[in-house]
Formats: sequence, C-alpha cells, structure tokens
Amino acid sequence: MTVSGTPIGDRVLCVTAERIQHVMRSGDTVARLSGDEFLVLLEDIARPADAASAAQKLLDVMREPHEEDGQPLSLTASIGISMTSEGEGDTATLVKNADSALYHAKHSGRNNFQFYTPELTTAAVERLTVGAELRQAIQENQFEVWYQPQWYLSDDTFFGAEALVRWRHPERGLVAPDAFIPIAEEQGLIGTIGNIVLETACADMRRWLDAGLRLKKIAVNVAGAQWREPHTLGTVQRMIERYRLRGDHLELEITESTIMAHTEQTLGLMDSLKGLGVSISVDDFGTGYSSLSYLKRLPIDRLKIDRSFVMDLPGDSSDEAIVRAVIALGRSLNLRVLAEGVETVEQQHFLARAGCDEAQGYLVSAPMPAAEFQQFMRRRGGRRDGTSG
Repeated sequence: MTVSGTPIGDRVLCVTAERIQHVMRSGDTVARLSGDEFLVLLEDIARPADAASAAQKLLDVMREPHEEDGQPLSLTASIGISMTSEGEGDTATLVKNADSALYHAKHSGRNNFQFYTPELTTAAVERLTVGAELRQAIQENQFEVWYQPQWYLSDDTFFGAEALVRWRHPERGLVAPDAFIPIAEEQGLIGTIGNIVLETACADMRRWLDAGLRLKKIAVNVAGAQWREPHTLGTVQRMIERYRLRGDHLELEITESTIMAHTEQTLGLMDSLKGLGVSISVDDFGTGYSSLSYLKRLPIDRLKIDRSFVMDLPGDSSDEAIVRAVIALGRSLNLRVLAEGVETVEQQHFLARAGCDEAQGYLVSAPMPAAEFQQFMRRRGGRRDGTSG
C-alpha cells in the first residue's frame, strides 16, 4: 500500500492499519510486511467476487479524508490479490503471486486492485461496476416488469402470466436478468429488486382485474435470499392487502435448489404463505436433486418443467422420458404441471398427449411490457387462438 502527499510517518501508518482493520472481518489477519506494505489474509473466501469486494472496501476507506497536524493528507492504495484453494500451494507462493499482482496494480495507475491473473481482474472489475450500477438503478427506478402468458393445454385458454424483471440501463438499453441477477445476489441487492417486482406485479394485476381481463393469477419468482428473509411473509401480505387481491391471485415460484438448501426454513415460510391463500410452484423442476420423500411434504401447487427438457421434444427419448416422469409425479401428488419454453406446435401436442396441464413459451409470445400484455390479452379474448369462449 502507498501513502502519498507528505512524508510518511508512524502516525500515518497507524491510521492505515486502523482503517484496514475497520473494514475487515474479525477472523481476518492483518500484518505489516515492511515499509508501507501490508498483508491481509482472508479465509473462507469462495469466489473472486468476494475478494474483489473486500479490496474495493479497502480502496474506499483509504480515500477517506485525513489530517496530520492540520495538514490534509491524500491516502491511496494499490492492492494485489492472489487466491488458492484449501490444500493447494503454500503461503510463500501465495504471497509471491499477490506481490506480482501488486506490481501490476501500481503500474495500472495506482489506487486499484489487480488479481494474479488478468482474467480474474477483468471479471471482478466488471462485477463491481455492475453492482454499483444496480444500486443506482434501484434509486432511479430503472427496473421494468414484463409478462409472459400461461395457458391451459386442454382448451387453449389463458389463466395467468409470469412476471419477469428487466433492467432498462440508460446506456446499454434493455438488460436481460441472466446478466445481472447473479451479481445482485452476490451483493445483497436481490431482495430489494425482488420486492420491486412483487409490488409491480401486484399493482398490474389489480389494474388488469379492474379492466376486466380474464386472469386467475400472476406468478412471481422469489430468490433464495428472499425465502431466508424474516420479513418476506409480511411483505407478501402487505402487497395482497394494498392492492386488494385474493391470496390465490398470487403465485410465488421457488427453485428446486433453494428448497433443498434451506428445507426446514423454507417449509415453515411455505406453510405461512399457504395460510394467506398464495399458490407456490417449484421452478426449473428436474434440474436439481430433490428428495422425493421430502417433496411430498411441501405445500406446493405446481411443478414447472424446465425448458431444457422441452426444447428437444418430441424426438429426444431421454427428454421424453423425463417429461413423462415429471407429469406422472405431479399427478400422483395432485399437483398441476406446467411446461416452460414451449416454442412449437409439435412440443405442445406432445405435452398435451403426455398429460401436461399448462404451458408458457414463445409459441404464444415472448415476455412483453405490461401495457403490451394488456393489449395482447384483449386481442386474444382469453384464448390462445384469439377466439372468445
């Protein structure tokens, strides 16, 4: 680390050490190597993004104003990062690689961090940049909710829609969720974004019901972090009451992996939500490793077959077998089964013959903004083929 502006004294080094300790966790190790260089050892760091976040905190705290004897000092830092897995490499190699990365940081303009590999540096900086832009997006209401229709395979009538978040970036335009949702989860922003989607979907549902649209429910994805938040139940209840909805107007989607990672906690929240009348579906079913004995305990209403099993239907014998098995499982547990990613008439016919209940996908429509969705539903008259009935 480098301190500039006036001659470096012992008091400035003490301030530097205090600032480092202030932003580090209690279990982290901080040591002064020599001169103005410090070593920080972070244990239990699984992802480069976590190390980059810690480095950014150090850069931020070092830039805070400081005075010595009434004279303002400008403190900056250059940081080199090296990572290793448990049991791999040794301490000397780790420090050497970090020192090499520090060299690159100093020759990249200082006041920055660099990983031992340039690829990790580029990826980490991009994720931190997107994280900062997401915080600004929350403040400036840059998120939109789009809707994809869902229909019954038995009679081609629409019954609902899935709410899907989109980010209207001021420079990059419309950003798909795959590009920012993982970063939002890493940086603890997914709960705030999820609540924005939930409230927007409830408000739109109320408006559509008042306008006479034939919709039974709106489905909203709930991230794993939201299922773990203690106020999720209260938030859902407030949204239902605020927009004068029945509980069964709302369906919350949870992924199979989230269920298995937080079984007992998830089960308790599910039971409470069911008490409000809210429907619950398992999204991306078949992609995880659910225990069927546990699945039967869950108060769920619907299984959603992941699009990865639908895209090669009909014709792929393995996918056909998996889809039939999921449908049979749903029937045995008295659950509805919805297939995602339906894009062709042949896929729809196969699913209908196999006993699947519902579908959504590009065969009918891509996700669309709320106003366009309302116009779409009015044109179709409640049926996929556009006829009334």
